[in-house]
Amino acid sequence: MPSIPGQVVQNAFLVRDIDRAMDQWTRLVGAGPFFVGRDRDSSVLSLRGQPVLGATHVAVGQAGDVQIELFEILSERQGSGPQMFPMGEFGLHHVAIFSDDLIEAVAGYRRQGYDLAAEAEFGGDSRAAFIDTRADFGMFIEVYQDARFFRDFYAAVAAAAASWDGSDPVRSLDELTASVLAA
Repeated sequence: MPSIPGQVVQNAFLVRDIDRAMDQWTRLVGAGPFFVGRDRDSSVLSLRGQPVLGATHVAVGQAGDVQIELFEILSERQGSGPQMFPMGEFGLHHVAIFSDDLIEAVAGYRRQGYDLAAEAEFGGDSRAAFIDTRADFGMFIEVYQDARFFRDFYAAVAAAAASWDGSDPVRSLDELTASVLAA
């Protein structure tokens, strides 16, 4: 099970239009700024053991203590994350938590009858797993291996939000990632 039970660090939403979604989250909730990456390759993911093919736009921002991830699937898939919605539909896709032992966390979910839906490898110890909890929660749970990159990335998004004055609401995800890796 997760090493930090109940500490949800991210809510992730599949959206129809990434630009509209970022604007709505900013105007209606005050979330932001958002860091967007366009036409992202999904090759870091494997879905039920098969490589994921497809592209997405993805954005991350902050709403209070919780990171908000928005992603738009650009093409019919075999992919861009665990499939939950038919093409054209949208909604809450997953929440994310950290675990100090990803392998044991996945095993713990499996012992409780939940399947591993997808895995992601970002290099080094930066790994994540999507657990299929839709039958009970209507969404997936993404479990991150508690790695420095993820912690630093989350901290950078939160710091940007804490000092945000409302200007420059859409920024570069690539630039944010590069600054985290350089630190």
